[in-house]
Formats: sequence, C-alpha cells, structure tokens
Amino acid sequence: MALSHREEAAALFLKEEKMITSVSNPQMKRIKELLNKSKQRRKEKCFVAEGIRMVAETPVDRLERVYVSESFYRHPPELRGLDLSKALIVDDQVFRQVSDTQTPQGIMAVVRQQ
Repeated sequence: MALSHREEAAALFLKEEKMITSVSNPQMKRIKELLNKSKQRRKEKCFVAEGIRMVAETPVDRLERVYVSESFYRHPPELRGLDLSKALIVDDQVFRQVSDTQTPQGIMAVVRQQ
C-alpha cells in the first residue's frame, strides 16, 4: 500500500522529531496539573484548551504550546490560521490519558491568560 505525499511527510517528521510517549514526561505532567489544579493555573497564568474549536478560536499570540495526538497529526482536518508545524506530537494512548475529555479530538493547547 503506497503512502500519500502527506502521509510520507508526516512519517518523516515523526522520525526526525521526538514524540512524547510517556505520561511522566514533564510537559504532560504540567498539562495534568493545569487541568486539575486551579492554584497552578493562577500561578502560571495559563490554562489548557482542548478540542479543535477551542484551539482554533484562541488568538495565536496567546498560544504557548500546541499538542496533537499522533493520529490527529497524520490526518488533520482543515484548520484555518492554525500552524501545526510547531505542534508537539503525543502518542495516542498518552494523549487519551492526559486529556480531560471523555473522547478527545486529538488537539490541545496551553494558553496564556489575559
């Protein structure tokens, strides 16, 4: 089965970049703290936005970091104005464990508060 150009590019990117594969990764621990502890959100002046619409509607200048699941990165929907080239890729299973939603859409972001 031949891969499309987009799938080949995604596979190459995944080989070159390190994917987050553990819940014990410091960035994943930070996301869990921001999701679960209001004290941490106030201290860092950040929160986590989950889902395509929430992330896409966040002003770009307030996005601190975008995280996408591996499957989302391989087959992203059309997102006007959102550049996924700087997004960190997270293993699908790790993404599900970290996510606060029942059925995660595959994208979340750490957002600076105003």
